[in-house]
Amino acid sequence: MSDDLSDLSRRSPAAEQWWWDLAKGRAVRDDERGPDRGVLGPYPSRQAAEAWRDSHEAREGAWDDEDERWEGEEPDAPRS
Repeated sequence: MSDDLSDLSRRSPAAEQWWWDLAKGRAVRDDERGPDRGVLGPYPSRQAAEAWRDSHEAREGAWDDEDERWEGEEPDAPRS
């Protein structure tokens, strides 16, 4: 029965999820998305899905900075 409840909550408007469909080049709702390998997400809103590139670049930058700190370098410091 818990599976039924989680499925219902997944479909409720409050739990609506958005995806960036790579083939279509646009944001799609959960019920429109294709295979997992062809979408990015989930995102909490259409606007967030449409801004996928910005969030991706910010996350990559943060990970690069953390890698540099882990390696004992200053973030964005010139490498020799």
